[in-house]
Amino acid sequence: YYMLRGDYPLAEKMMQKAHAGKFADFQVMYAEILSNLGRYTESNSWLDMATERQSALRDHDRLKLYSLYADNLYRLGQRDSSHQYSQMYRALSDSITANTNLDLQNRYKIEYTVSKKNEQIRTQRDSMRLLWYGIIALGIISLCIVGGYTFYIHRRKKFYADIVRQNMDAAAIEADLRERLRQKEAAAPLTEVPAASSEKAVSSEKADTIFERIRELTEVEEIWRSPDVTRDMMAEKCGCNRTYLTEIIKQKTGMGYSQFMNHFRVREAMRMLSDAGDDTPIKQIAERVGFLSISNFYAVFKQQVGMSAAAYRKTALEVARGRSQG
Repeated sequence: YYMLRGDYPLAEKMMQKAHAGKFADFQVMYAEILSNLGRYTESNSWLDMATERQSALRDHDRLKLYSLYADNLYRLGQRDSSHQYSQMYRALSDSITANTNLDLQNRYKIEYTVSKKNEQIRTQRDSMRLLWYGIIALGIISLCIVGGYTFYIHRRKKFYADIVRQNMDAAAIEADLRERLRQKEAAAPLTEVPAASSEKAVSSEKADTIFERIRELTEVEEIWRSPDVTRDMMAEKCGCNRTYLTEIIKQKTGMGYSQFMNHFRVREAMRMLSDAGDDTPIKQIAERVGFLSISNFYAVFKQQVGMSAAAYRKTALEVARGRSQG
């Protein structure tokens, strides 16, 4: 957070408290902070430690490691070594791009295979429908009805068996695709999405200070538990007026004041409903998390979660029971 804000001295203090030496990705981040502070030799020392545990680094961390090495060495006057790490950076970047393209090719190939099998199933279904009409027509002829019906039963069983096998194959292909996409997404770097901008210009420094106070009130003091809390009360605690408070919340989170407060209430309600050892009635849960009425709680919960609170509790308990048995 402080590094992204450009406050590198404070970012360094935070990294020291986080014991950066325990984790390879923290070591790379610490090295980046030191490089921004102009301490290139010390930054390289942390990069050396991260290199020893390079297998624990994800691809984007390895790219950052090579980039920092190249930049530090260049600034230290070691141009040849800097050029070497720049080449390593480009080679890894090209490799990642090639792997991404290969994954896309495999994905399209799998999707084409699944589509082709689905088309085969539809064709077989149409063929079976025509066969059914033929059997009905043949049923008029008494001498052929037994043979026709037997033929139909045989074809129907084969058709069903083919559908089952093809669906199993398609499901296996889809599961493999989902797993590979999940692994790729897990390895991809996260990109922060900027908060929605306000129509009114707000002082960044003042807004940050007030939003930190808002976070303290909601995440530490849990002010939202009180159903009596109002926008004016919260604005007074933050040292601003209600309009400025609403504007800052919108700017930082993209949510209005009520939606922002209800987010914390619903999150706590979900936690309580997921607790197998907590049989608190839903009405009491609604009161404990700060809703004025049970009807308002039901409406907000359904809107944010997509299911009723009762259904959520039942599903959560079933999932927990299945995991414990598994």
